[in-house]
Amino acid sequence: CSVKREPAARWVEYMDATLNIPYYYNEATAESVWVLPADEDEDEEADEEESAEEEARREKAARHRERILEEIVTTEQTYVASLHTLMKVYLHPLRMVADVPRGAIFTHDDLDAIFLNIEVITKVNDKFLNELLSGVQVAEALKAATKQFKGCYTRYVNNYDAAEAKLRKIRESAEAGDREKQRYLVMSTSHPDACGKDVTSFLIRPVQRVLRYRLLLADLLKHTEESHPEATAVQEAFDRVCELAMSFNEDKRVTDDFTKLRGCFSRFVDGDAVSLRNEL
Repeated sequence: CSVKREPAARWVEYMDATLNIPYYYNEATAESVWVLPADEDEDEEADEEESAEEEARREKAARHRERILEEIVTTEQTYVASLHTLMKVYLHPLRMVADVPRGAIFTHDDLDAIFLNIEVITKVNDKFLNELLSGVQVAEALKAATKQFKGCYTRYVNNYDAAEAKLRKIRESAEAGDREKQRYLVMSTSHPDACGKDVTSFLIRPVQRVLRYRLLLADLLKHTEESHPEATAVQEAFDRVCELAMSFNEDKRVTDDFTKLRGCFSRFVDGDAVSLRNEL
């Protein structure tokens, strides 16, 4: 015979009077077992909680991902607007004046030294922005754009230190021509579109933008699931932007080394020329 004991979840515990040990009987399935099964309700609840937490995490990542995509587009709009301001306030007026030698403030050589390739960069980024605004997938658009970025941005980045040095010389010079150039540059900051920013504030933007692409894509990659349909494109875009940034550093190193070598060579040649003149 058996004695009925207290219920345990879906199972009812009975005591075997002969063996004096409990067994468990499921009144729904008529199943009898000696060992009480794990509480299925608790397991299901735990699974549901875990599933809810995972779903909440994915939703949070998705929302963050959307914010990054929006930031790429909005910051690109701001960046392209700054390129157009640089040309409207500084480059185009100075170029028009440079066409009239007697009234020129900056020569065409001056402008090429300071604003090298900025018009090409503006054209390339105009196209990139239009693609973003037309609904092209951000990662795909950026991945394709890096091919065009490499040529124009590399020249610009390699020239940036020289452009900055030229502007610094103008600021510090006491020569009449340089003082006139500096007056024009200071006066241009009062242009409504310049918003009080000087020319160097605009010239640094292309250098900063490539680094911003890398940071934004790194964040986007972090919040893109491997199973996401755009995951591969995001990874490839990130890799290409990293390669682009690394190529800037390498090209600049080569340029700097060449400049040093050319300086050494010039000193040797000049020294030999002086020695030769003295001998004659």
